[in-house]
Amino acid sequence: MITLRAGNAVADVYPEAGGRLGQLNLGDGPILRGPENGVAELGWAFWGSYPLLPWCNRIPNGEFTFERRSGRVPVNWVDGTAIHGLTADAPWTVVSVDDATVELSIEASEGPYTVTGIERFALFADALEQHLEVVNRGEHRVPVGLGIHPWFRVSEVRVPADLVWPGDPMPTGPPVAVRPDEDLRTPRYAPAMDRCYTGLTGTSIEAGGIRLSWSGPVTQVVVYSAEPGWVCVEPVTMSNNALQFAAQGVPGTGVVGLDPGASLSVDYRFEVTR
Repeated sequence: MITLRAGNAVADVYPEAGGRLGQLNLGDGPILRGPENGVAELGWAFWGSYPLLPWCNRIPNGEFTFERRSGRVPVNWVDGTAIHGLTADAPWTVVSVDDATVELSIEASEGPYTVTGIERFALFADALEQHLEVVNRGEHRVPVGLGIHPWFRVSEVRVPADLVWPGDPMPTGPPVAVRPDEDLRTPRYAPAMDRCYTGLTGTSIEAGGIRLSWSGPVTQVVVYSAEPGWVCVEPVTMSNNALQFAAQGVPGTGVVGLDPGASLSVDYRFEVTR
């Protein structure tokens, strides 16, 4: 664990546990489901805030087609999908660290992907900034996505989204207008769901007493609220099942084709809402 400090703010980063932010306290108490809640019992997918790359959420059967080229990645979830990318449960390397900043990197190679992941955390007295980037080191163009998966303490949630992908958790068709029972544009406690929102009209969400904003090609926000006491609100660049939907010509998936040597990045900022 690496602990960053700035004023009363404290951030714990776990390089070997998927390069994740394990806990964050901006002066008002911890906001995440941290390791104190039993990491061994929870498993890698259920604590902190971990990076998602080079894809987000699920790929059914770990199989997809991109630009007439077939791809296969390892299935790692009980529902028979490849979930949350290649790096969320892998050890990252510490590139540099000081009192309030840390930079991490990881090399991942699986199926059609040969990529480098880059992460930088910078803590301030009132905020945490996170840079996340993926670089295509392979010889072929590949479909990529980025995101983070924070486990917030349960609270009112705000997601500025006019549309939602029908189906829970896997979309069953193109996006539709949000219904009143799933509308999170005004802060409210989210009903139990595992849903992907899109048609974003803003660049920040609110959850856990935190405003989480971003700069970059975020087009979707996944909300998972079926775990008592906790809620995940995940700003990501691609939809659930995006790779298979994109291959079918469904618009709005957010899939980015990354050329060899090219990169995709998103910058996030956690700050307390007052």
